[in-house]
Amino acid sequence: MSDTPTPSPAQRIATVFGWIIASVRRGLATNAAGLEGPVQTALYNLIGQRLRTARDRLVRLAERVAAGWVYQPKPHAPRKQTAQPEARPKREANPLTTGSHWAIRAAPGPDSGSANNSLYLLLEEPQIAAVLAAAPGPAWRILRPICRMLGVDKPRALAQLDPPKRQPRPRPGKTLPVSPHQPLYRLPAPEWGYEPAVPRYYWPRVPIKPRTA
Repeated sequence: MSDTPTPSPAQRIATVFGWIIASVRRGLATNAAGLEGPVQTALYNLIGQRLRTARDRLVRLAERVAAGWVYQPKPHAPRKQTAQPEARPKREANPLTTGSHWAIRAAPGPDSGSANNSLYLLLEEPQIAAVLAAAPGPAWRILRPICRMLGVDKPRALAQLDPPKRQPRPRPGKTLPVSPHQPLYRLPAPEWGYEPAVPRYYWPRVPIKPRTA
């Protein structure tokens, strides 16, 4: 029986992100989305750079937490009221890099699916979840674009960052219009379900007498 040392969270993050980068590379190499050569190369460089940057930042965060660093969020100062800036023209979003799981849409196939699954399983591991819970703010700033890119939901360890659900405000009762021809309230219906006949009004709002046989 071999005593294999358990990898640290930083080593585990570096290993799994290496698998994710390799999976995305294979998915883009198949070019199932039918991208052109320059577009395919630029998209691979963009995805690879983002994954490598997130890997390095997450590894440094795991090492700092293992060294005893304690995350203390800074209090948010109220924003100063400034003059309204000039209206800027709205920038058109790139459809290739917009929306959830856009990297999987750019490289569809089982390889991109394995990258999604690898990231999900990594974030659910107990050691990695402990790192995320120790520094939820910095961890989510690193993982948010990666989770959106690969279509992975927010980890359960970061659920404390979700804002509390807003309670519905009690709506005031509807007020009936005040009119000389309409009552201010309506009597409750009897228990047996009988409601008195309401006379119909026509112009000039004179009740019509019911016909007698």
